[in-house]
Amino acid sequence: MKAFMGLFCLFLIVFDLRIIGPVGSSVLAIVIMLIYSIFLKINIFENLIKVLTFYKYSIFIFMVICFFVVFRILVDSFQDYSYFLSMMKATLILISSLIYIALFEKKDTLFYLFMIFFINSLICFYFGTYPENKFIIKYFSYPVGDGSVELIGANEYRNAFLAGSGYFGIAALYAFVFPVLLYYIVEQVNSNKYIYYIMLFVIACAGLMAGRVALLCYFISLITFLVFYRKISIIFYIAIGSFIFINIVNNVDELEFFKLWFLNLYSEGGRESSTIQELKTMFYMPDELTFLFGDGKFKGEFGGYYGSTDVGYMRNILFGGIFFCFFVILFIFSILFKSNKFFLIVTLSFIALLLHGKGLFIINNPGFLPIILLSIYYSQKYVSYKALK
Repeated sequence: MKAFMGLFCLFLIVFDLRIIGPVGSSVLAIVIMLIYSIFLKINIFENLIKVLTFYKYSIFIFMVICFFVVFRILVDSFQDYSYFLSMMKATLILISSLIYIALFEKKDTLFYLFMIFFINSLICFYFGTYPENKFIIKYFSYPVGDGSVELIGANEYRNAFLAGSGYFGIAALYAFVFPVLLYYIVEQVNSNKYIYYIMLFVIACAGLMAGRVALLCYFISLITFLVFYRKISIIFYIAIGSFIFINIVNNVDELEFFKLWFLNLYSEGGRESSTIQELKTMFYMPDELTFLFGDGKFKGEFGGYYGSTDVGYMRNILFGGIFFCFFVILFIFSILFKSNKFFLIVTLSFIALLLHGKGLFIINNPGFLPIILLSIYYSQKYVSYKALK
C-alpha cells in the first residue's frame, strides 16, 4: 500500500497533470497525502520540520522571489499577473514535494522516481505509436502556449506522455532526471544493475523523442559520470544502447517520421535550423531600465511570450530585471550545495543552466522542484552501499 501511494503521489507531483482548468495534480497529491497520513495515524510534522530545516535557506530565497513577484506586479498595477499564477503553481509543487519527503522518508523514494519515469516512457511509446488513442491522455495536458507553436516540430511522441506538459517541458525533465537515475544505479542498486541500465535506456529514448535537447544533456551527464566515477564500462553500454536505438529507428516503420524529425537537426533546410536561428534572436540586450528592474510582464500583449522570447534568462530579466534573475539562479545553487555529491552538483548545475537557456526551466517547470529536492535530500540522507564496504 505504501509503495503504491509513494509511486502514485510522486507521479502526480512530478508530472503535474491538469485536473480542473489550471489546477494541477500537485494539489490532489497534497490532499491524498494528508488523508493518507491521518488514516494511518502518521505524524509527519516532526519529519516536516527536519525537511524544512534542511532546506531553510532555499525556502527563504524562494519566499524572497515570491514576494518580489507580487511587488513587481503591484507596481505595474496588475496589468499582467500570469507570472504570479506560475509562481502559485510552483509554490504548491514545492509544498507537495516537502510533504512527500516528510511522509515517505525512506530510501525507496529514488526507486519511485526511477519507476515513474519508466512508466511514463512506456506510456509515451504506446500513445506515440498509436496517436489515434491520444484522446485518453489529452485531457490531462495543458494547452500549448501561442509563443511556442511555431517551434514545436512534427513528432507524435513529443506530447504522448501522461503529463501536464509536453514537448520541451517534458524533454527537459527527462534530461534533468537522467544523471539522478544514473547516480541511483551506481550508488544504491546492489544487484541486477543491468536491468536498471536497460530501464534507463528506455527512459533516455523517451526523453530523446520528446526533445533533441535531451541528447546534449545526456552527453553532459555521461562525460561528468566518467570524470567522477571513472567507469570505462559505461562506454560499452553507450555503444550497445546506441546500436540498438539506431537499428530500431531504422527498421520500425512507425518511427520513420521520428527519424526524419531527428535528422532535420543537421539539415540546413530543416525546421531545426530555423529554430536555432530564431533561438539566437531571442537573446538580446534590453534597455537599461528593463535590464535593472524589468517590465513586470510575462505574456505578450497579443498572446505569446513578452519580448518575443522564451529563453528562461530573458523572461526572468524582462519580468524583474537582472537581480531577479540572479535570485532565481541562486535558488538552485542553494539546493545543490546542500549535497556533497559532486557528480550531482556539477551535472545538475550544467544541465539546469543549459535548459534555462532554452526555455523557462528553473522553478517554473513543474517537475524541476520535486526532482532536485528529492534527489539532494536522499543523496545526503542515505550513505551509499560502497561507502559501507
